[in-house]
Parts: sequence; C-alpha cells; structure tokens
Amino acid sequence: MLSVRKKIFFVNLVVMTWVVLSAANPAAQADTVKAADIGNNLPSIDGFINDPCWAQARWQPIDQVWIEYGENIESTDYSGRYKALWSSHSNALYFLVEVTDDYFVDGYIFPNDDYYSYDVVEVFIDQDKSGGLHVFDGTGAVGDEWGTNAENAFAYHINVNLPSDGQAATEFFACDISGSDWNDKKIEDYSNHFQQFAFRKSGDKYVWEFSLLVYDDTYDPDDPDASQVTLNAGDVIGLSLAYCDNDSINEEPKERDNFIGSVWVPQERYNDHWKNADDFGTLQLMARAQNETKPMTIGANFWNQAWGGADPWKNGYQNAIQPDSVNDPAYNPWKSALIDEIAFYSVLRFMDWGDINWNDHEVHWTDRVPQDRVNQRQTAIEWMIDLCNRTQTDMWICIPEKAAVDYWRGAAQLIKDRLDSNLKVYVEWSNETWNGM
Repeated sequence: MLSVRKKIFFVNLVVMTWVVLSAANPAAQADTVKAADIGNNLPSIDGFINDPCWAQARWQPIDQVWIEYGENIESTDYSGRYKALWSSHSNALYFLVEVTDDYFVDGYIFPNDDYYSYDVVEVFIDQDKSGGLHVFDGTGAVGDEWGTNAENAFAYHINVNLPSDGQAATEFFACDISGSDWNDKKIEDYSNHFQQFAFRKSGDKYVWEFSLLVYDDTYDPDDPDASQVTLNAGDVIGLSLAYCDNDSINEEPKERDNFIGSVWVPQERYNDHWKNADDFGTLQLMARAQNETKPMTIGANFWNQAWGGADPWKNGYQNAIQPDSVNDPAYNPWKSALIDEIAFYSVLRFMDWGDINWNDHEVHWTDRVPQDRVNQRQTAIEWMIDLCNRTQTDMWICIPEKAAVDYWRGAAQLIKDRLDSNLKVYVEWSNETWNGM
C-alpha cells in the first residue's frame, strides 16, 4: 500500500498497452456527456492539462468527419478530443480541448465573415436542449428557413492567433451570426461569454482551456446578465464541439478543408450545426457527492520495459535514442500513442524505468544512465523529465538505494533545471521501503 503521506491516490496500472483508435472506427462523444461538479476546485486556466479536477472528466473524441462527409483523416493530419466539467461555485462550464494539427492557420480579422475558414474550435450550445433553428430573428419565410430567434442556441467559433511555441494566448474572438435576415446579418463577438481563456501551443499540439457562462434564449446583447442561467445539478444542455481544419497556410482567400465534429450526424445534415440545434449532443450536469472535499488524483506506474507490452519508444527501447539528436529541441523519441494515453494521468512514477529493484550500480552521479545512450530499457532521468514536460504531468522519481550524496544533488539540480516549473516532483528512496515495516 502506498503511503498516505504521498497525499495521492495512486492506481498501479500497466501503461504499456496503448491503443490507437483507427479513424475508420470513430467513437463520437458519449450519448450523454456527464459533467462533474468541481465546486471550488477550479482549474488554473493556463492551457496546461495537469489540474487535478480534469481527472474527473473523460476525454470525448472530436472525430466525426462532417466535411468531407465520412472521409478518413490520418492522425498525423488531425486528431482532437475534449473534456467538460461544471462548477456550482462559479456557475460556469469548463472545457479542455486538445488538438494535434500538422498545419495551423490563423490570422482572422474581425468582423469578416470568413471566421470558419481558419483553424477554429467550435462550441455549439443549446441551454435547454430544445433544438431548432438559431441563425436569425426572422419573420415570415426567413423565420421558417433560418429561425425566429438567433439566440435559440449559440455556435461559438473561437478564432485565436498562434502564440510562440510553449506559450499561451489569451486574446480571441468567439464569432456567431445574428440579425433579422441576410441583409441585416451581423457577426457577433461573444468572447465576453468566456470568463477565462487560454490557448497554448506545444509543437503541433494545441490546447484550449476556458470557462463558459450559459445564457438562455431570451438573450439580449444589451443586457446579457438578464439571461444568464443559474446552473443546477440535473440540467440537460445541448452540446457538441467541432474543429474547422485548414491545411493551406498561404492560400487566399482562406478555405476550410475539413470539418470534424464530436457527434454523428446523417449525411444530409453534415453541415447543419451552425444553423440548427436538432443534432447537438447531450451534456448532463451531475451532482457533487456530499462527502467530497477534493478531487481524486490518479497516477500511473510504468512497468519494466523488458517485460513486454507496447514499447513507448518510436524505435523500441533497444534502439530508442539517436545520440546526435538529443540536443535538438524538436527531437521526439516517443510514440504518439503513449503521449495521448498518459495525458489522462496527473503523476507518472518511474520506479521500474529506473531499474530500482536491481539497481546497485548507480552510486555516484557519474554512474547514471546517460541521455544519449541508444538502449533506454533503464531510462535516463532526462527522458523521464522530457516525458513529464510533454504531457504536463507531475514526476515521481525513485532514487537508487545505494545513491551517494552527489547522486542526490545531481538529480535534484537536473530536475530543478529541466522540469517545467509548474509541475511537481515526488521523490522516493528505493521502492516502497515502508512495506517491510
């Protein structure tokens, strides 16, 4: 049993069986996405995915190709997923969206009407899941075709410009249509519906993290507070997410190449979400457990790589590293499936990767496994740190039983210098020495 002093619930899982879901067998979001109430355990909206509260939400795939309908998109081109929570304390929904995209096209200029032609996350929300048209405040034939209430549902198109790699942007537009008809069409910016927002770039992986207020269909842009709803456990809300994918950075005018949603729709309604809420998915707000005081934190313990299972390295642990590439910031030796699957966890324990149960050969810091060693069955601390930084996951390191003072100092300095400052490190001597007590 792990020490309660660690203050973490640790699930000892063999994380060597990663499965990449084929695009030919898309999963879609759950029929009813159940959002946990996190109370006042709110995430820090910074674009990192390591807040403990996110462990209470399941990843929902954004994998249904609406344009071109049913097309198979390679994971090297695009993959996407999201999580949703809510808070009775802040009266807001919380979203974490993660997308891998080989080309990211930005540069939207408000209030141009080509807001969907860039790389854009869309949030479709219908407060009472009533469905129906939501383009215009139309009358007569316009009302019949495009709706009589533009705020019957919202289709937030989130346009944001790329920050530098490893950085986050907080300025954005959340565009949607309003007006009485096409001659009176307005492009609205609903960014004030988002309490907090961060968009972070890490290579070709992008994370949107934000909180969102919810408004009913009486919404008046001159008095939005009057229509803000009070969220309650048991509420059922219409919700889908989608991604507009443009792979042509230099083209003018911009044109969307693919449109991928989180719910299945029939082919004849492949592009109806922006105008009709009938096919929105379902979000249910769940009650908070009466005895709950803080969210559970879940970690993973890595197994000995030589014991079989899926290998975490692109080229296998016996040929894991290209020595000449270790100083290249863009070098990535990990399988993408590994990165995707362990992003769920809050902490990674590297006991077996450090060969701790048989490690009597690392006494001094100079005895450690070097970062540029080709075979990484026993894994260098540098690569443990690298994996934690890539997944924004706290680090749990085990120090060899015979380690001398210089080893402890060297490990501490390396972790201080290289582990992202927002991450925690847990240090254990040997392996579960308390079990013999």
